[in-house]
Amino acid sequence: MKRSYHSDVIISFQLGVLQPEILQQIPSSTLHNWKHRNLAKLVGTKQCLINEQHIRMVKDFLKHKQALRLAKAAYLAFKILKIFTHASNAFRKWGKNNKKFLVEKIQHLTCYIPLNKALKLFDISSQAYHRWKNQVNCDNSLMRLCHKTHPFQLCSDEVANIKKYLSDKSLLHWPLVSIYYQMLRQSAGYMSLATFYKYSRCMLDKGMVPLRRKGQKKKYTPIKATDPWQILHMDITLLKTSGNQRLYLYILQDNFSRAILSWTLSTEYGAAIALNNLKKGLGNKQNLKENTLVICDDGSENKGIVKTYLEKQPLMQQAVAQKDIIQSNSMVEALNKRLKYHFIFRHTLNDEADALQVIGNAVNDYHQQPLRVLHGLTAMEVLKGNIPDKTLFSDKIKEAAMKRPQINKQNACTACS
Repeated sequence: MKRSYHSDVIISFQLGVLQPEILQQIPSSTLHNWKHRNLAKLVGTKQCLINEQHIRMVKDFLKHKQALRLAKAAYLAFKILKIFTHASNAFRKWGKNNKKFLVEKIQHLTCYIPLNKALKLFDISSQAYHRWKNQVNCDNSLMRLCHKTHPFQLCSDEVANIKKYLSDKSLLHWPLVSIYYQMLRQSAGYMSLATFYKYSRCMLDKGMVPLRRKGQKKKYTPIKATDPWQILHMDITLLKTSGNQRLYLYILQDNFSRAILSWTLSTEYGAAIALNNLKKGLGNKQNLKENTLVICDDGSENKGIVKTYLEKQPLMQQAVAQKDIIQSNSMVEALNKRLKYHFIFRHTLNDEADALQVIGNAVNDYHQQPLRVLHGLTAMEVLKGNIPDKTLFSDKIKEAAMKRPQINKQNACTACS
């Protein structure tokens, strides 16, 4: 049976690009006929732009490998640019997917032309290309970083072992640091603790391993007054002279203003001195609020006569920290540390007289310090009735910010000019 061949097969044969498997099926006499056939005589040749001149040009083109590579690259670039044309609005946003798309296509182009020429086609700098290339997420890495370009990250087996240990039901109640050392002891992986934490947190955030549930913390609300003299704090702190003599500093502090209402320094430790310091701080009691709360710790100096005195006061109530109330006496304890480390420990206490002078200066200095919690007011200002206002300096700060550019522009900088 005589075969009929499509004209494209004849053209491909004359161009020398016909596939070998098809070429073997065509009789030699037919191939000889095709070799000497003038396709320009066929009807429609002009419309199809197939003539001897074009065939010769294509043949010459195919002989040059470099020209063929450039043609393939140009065709690929044309396809990419066509996509840009139809989706220009989306590509202007330059999302992560777009960068990944561009990197992939540019890498494809480099199979045919040098990288610098491929980048020039898209008007992309080499720095931007390599930055995007490093930003492209790798699906084979937990950190989304290619193992080839970031070879110092953990290997896949090490990551799998971390996941295995974190998913072990018998270890769910263990802290992460214990699981880390268990891995080291069992030779399941060797890495720094910081690296283990990094990968563990990543797995926990992605839900790859069970959450490590901790016991619920008790709800804690710091005790806070809304007016001066509403809540008071009592405490004692120990000081020593250079001769190792023990001195006890008794302090009564107001919760709202942070002011030191009274202080007493003594070589003795006892409830009588604590009571005298309390009375000294209260004065004539005109400032007391209804049910003023006096917070102290569970020490012996706050029992006995101190407790009896407070029980007899109609406007006062004693509360032992972390016993009668959940809150601690940390406010006055923090004040003690502040006085010690910011002032007292900077001086040498030779004897009790030296200590009295140093502590007196420390208290005066403390009362002159603007406090952040009072938004720039001092403790004594608030104790006397001033109300802390967080917007106190806002207008002046904004005004200074508006003036600053003009002032800086007028500055004659000798280093730059």
